[in-house]
Amino acid sequence: MSRALFGGPGAQPALLLHIRLLQYRLTLNDERLIHSHAAKGRNMKNALVVIAVAIMSLSCSQSRDGGTVTIDESSKIVDVRTAKEYRAGHLRNAINIPHTEIRERIADHVRNKEDKITVYCKSGRRSGIAKKTLENIGYKYVVDAGAYAKLKEQEDKREEKEKTKE
Repeated sequence: MSRALFGGPGAQPALLLHIRLLQYRLTLNDERLIHSHAAKGRNMKNALVVIAVAIMSLSCSQSRDGGTVTIDESSKIVDVRTAKEYRAGHLRNAINIPHTEIRERIADHVRNKEDKITVYCKSGRRSGIAKKTLENIGYKYVVDAGAYAKLKEQEDKREEKEKTKE
């Protein structure tokens, strides 16, 4: 199968491609695109370029700078800024675990590594670090929601809409 996929001896096994696709949560359509690209006689380098483009497009579609981030109600919301920043203002129901302490303290709040966790900070840099840390220690469903100011603005708008409905 790997010869058909990448067109030559010594090519990576197709299984590794499937694992990568699952790791980056690419869809079956993305996989078909890669397979069809490789089946047309393209080499592994070209197939990897297609994979990279698919991954980048997935990343862009989930960009925190883009549209509205919807925080799942079942998600544990973690503010990874400093305690001083947290005291100055935070999202409703958020707990504070600075990104430098997330590895040591997250289990006190989220024991099940299958639970959803949403992290945020001032700009998105520290929440990105926290997300990677949590994934590295086995948490499966971590969302980097990005910047606090944007999230707070969205939260305030939702609360205002709820007030006007009453």
